Amino acid sequence: MAEYFVKIAVIGGGPGGYTAAFRAADLLYSPDINQPQVCIIEQHSALGGVCLNVGCIPSKSLLHIASQIRELEVLKAAGIQAVNEHIDVDLEKLRAYQQESINQLRSGLDFLAKKRNILKIKGTAQFEDKNTIRVGNDLVRFEKCIIATGSKPAALPFLPNHPNVLNSTTALQLNAIPKNLLIIGGGIIGVEMAQIYSALGSKVSIIEMSPAILNFIDSDLTQPLIESFKKHNVRMIVAAKLESVQPQDAEFEVSWINNDSTKETQVFDYILQAVGRKPATQALSCDKIGLNCSSKGFIIVDERMQTNLPNIYAIGDCVGDPMLAHKSSAQAKVAAENAAGFASFYRPECLPSVVYTTPEIAWVGWTEHALIEKGQPYEKATFPWRANGRAIATRSSAGLTKVLTDPHSDRILGAGITGVHAGDLISEFSLAIEMGARVSDLSLTIHPHPTYAETLAHACEMLDGTVTEVLQQKKNKS
Repeated sequence: MAEYFVKIAVIGGGPGGYTAAFRAADLLYSPDINQPQVCIIEQHSALGGVCLNVGCIPSKSLLHIASQIRELEVLKAAGIQAVNEHIDVDLEKLRAYQQESINQLRSGLDFLAKKRNILKIKGTAQFEDKNTIRVGNDLVRFEKCIIATGSKPAALPFLPNHPNVLNSTTALQLNAIPKNLLIIGGGIIGVEMAQIYSALGSKVSIIEMSPAILNFIDSDLTQPLIESFKKHNVRMIVAAKLESVQPQDAEFEVSWINNDSTKETQVFDYILQAVGRKPATQALSCDKIGLNCSSKGFIIVDERMQTNLPNIYAIGDCVGDPMLAHKSSAQAKVAAENAAGFASFYRPECLPSVVYTTPEIAWVGWTEHALIEKGQPYEKATFPWRANGRAIATRSSAGLTKVLTDPHSDRILGAGITGVHAGDLISEFSLAIEMGARVSDLSLTIHPHPTYAETLAHACEMLDGTVTEVLQQKKNKS
């Protein structure tokens, strides 16, 4: 049995965990101390967590490939066409392509951890007491602890335990390309998986109990994606209730009730469940040390990311929604700074979100739906990408940029973008909201031409009454 002594122990090596460990090690660094001050306890052999190893990065590699396949349609329209239009997918090479990105990022994290003299301990962490963690037969004694255990896919209890029933992790392993794939859940993971497998050749159906896919996003932002799905024969079964799933040899007979109360049955060879995620906190034995958790297993924290136990902090997916890697990283720095003895608070004005489909959808701040529900007055401008030169030149004009503002102060309340690189473009709006910027701050900022970023300025110009790229409209007050 080994016994380790550290100032700060971090449980979990994902984006939150390694960021917390790196920041803590930087703050605690002293040239006179050779012994590791910080450790990362990670159950897997590599750092990076779900995001790097089985989530964000591998999925974005495949989504990039999917977008390139869709780009072939643009090339064909431009007179550039392969002799044989059939797309042949070599899964072994595709997996290797995917793994190459993962390996490169893993190597970078290992290098950074080593240079910071961070102790890596492989295994599952379980609290023995408020200052001790058991990892197998080993003990880790700590002064402060940061929990960053993340989350895991939620499972539907009525689905059979079958290799062809996938979740967000196993779907990215690319063991086969389904002929007929049913995706249960029309949220972000569901639509991204639909994008990937549809491009690779699967016939994809999405079943969703809400009235629309991505029902939590303003409908004008999702409409271009819905139209794209229709064009590529992705079936969206919405406002439907799943009734039964019956295995039949290598297939599944699935029945559901449509919104009009009619029953429908179809056979699929693969099912992918994308019904959300749940906190990975069960193995910690939180109750053993009196660590407060919600009824759903999320660890309760304050804006210092501190739990009810003053020497223990928690960050990321395990403290609640939204489950986003960039939220985890931001909270990680706050927790590390507090654990190292510096005052720090998690108080973001906004948190951007992105759906990495083709087209991408990104939004930040208040949605229009939320403002209406709240009863808060707002002004809106929507600039169509069909009036943007770059979008027209690249045949990606099926998009829009929307800005929502306070009618009294002209400060930006929220924004949304649907189109190429929307996830990259949304950061300008994020900064504007964080700074309390007014519409004129963006409309008077000169943007390079021709770029997609011009659409942000033009949307703001529509509210200022200075836009020239479309016919002048009156302010849309609500």
